[in-house]
Amino acid sequence: MEAEKQSIKTLYTQRMELRSFSMDDLDEFHALCSQEEVMLPAGFSVSKDREESKKTLEQYSQCRTMWAVCDRTSHRLMGAAWMDGDPLRRLKMSEARMIGYLFSKECWGKGFATELGEELLRYGFEELGLLLICAGYFSTNPASGRVLQKLGFTEEIFMRGAYQCADGTITDNIDCSITREEYFQRKGIEQIKTLSTERLLLRAFTMEDLPDFYEYCKDPDTGIHAGWKPHESIEESREILHHFLEEREVWAICEKQSGKVIGSIGLHHDSKRRRNFDECRMMGYVLSKAYWGQGLMTEAAKEVLRYAFEELGLQMVTISHFSYNQRSARVIEKLGFHLEGTLRKAFLRYDGKLLDDVGYSMTKEEYQTIYHGEKK
Repeated sequence: MEAEKQSIKTLYTQRMELRSFSMDDLDEFHALCSQEEVMLPAGFSVSKDREESKKTLEQYSQCRTMWAVCDRTSHRLMGAAWMDGDPLRRLKMSEARMIGYLFSKECWGKGFATELGEELLRYGFEELGLLLICAGYFSTNPASGRVLQKLGFTEEIFMRGAYQCADGTITDNIDCSITREEYFQRKGIEQIKTLSTERLLLRAFTMEDLPDFYEYCKDPDTGIHAGWKPHESIEESREILHHFLEEREVWAICEKQSGKVIGSIGLHHDSKRRRNFDECRMMGYVLSKAYWGQGLMTEAAKEVLRYAFEELGLQMVTISHFSYNQRSARVIEKLGFHLEGTLRKAFLRYDGKLLDDVGYSMTKEEYQTIYHGEKK
């Protein structure tokens, strides 16, 4: 396993808690690692003695890709789960990962593996923003194959004589995968579509974006113009980024050349209008100060307008800015929005200032008139 000296996020299912391993787990961990019928089908060697289990546990307790799987009621160690790099694909950890698990024999046949797998998929696709998750099983372990099938995995390749087990036997391996699109379709969840412009890529955020996200969110001259205070810690940014992942209404604005996340843009519910979300949405955006004055926000917003009207089929898109923010006003005017007016003393900002809010809108008919025939 890939050892990284950071804590892994604790996850929960109805019956299980997935947490970091600790040396306090040694007794139950040694009992688990001593079960030949558990370890060999998962590709691990059986512990010869307690000391060998201790050395392995020391590694796992420092590993950010390995969970201890525990009973939520008794807190007893039931097994292990992992989410590591995919050795078969030349993809980054932020794009694809391989999952695996093992359970103590007494837990077999009770649906724990499927329950665990559902949570690993949720975490991987909905929180980490992965593009693909893969898994594999030995041909001698058809029970794992049935679990992966239930989870929606597709069998990709049957590799003959692919793995030499710890006991010296050679076994075939079946590799499987599930894509982000397949997962969301299976769950009936609408995912945010990746959009592209000449200089920018608009895509779903992932937790791997946290350093870039925090970098511009902590700038006191960035978020204030959108009404939110500068982030005071990376943990504050982590919580807000997690909210973005759950809501799936916000794109990360990425510079194509470097891949760096330089801002965000979204289509949200417009609380000022009593309109169906499928007909009317409000655009909001923020851009790192280091990238102001280059026309990037206009470029991103034009593509989001195209998507809103031509793909989502919206009837109206709205937008607003604080009356003092002439930089944003120029962007909105370039986009062709219709000025509706100013709501006086409409927004109480975090710093106590009561601000006027200038509102705009664009109908589908107006969009077609303005952008018809424009090169996309």
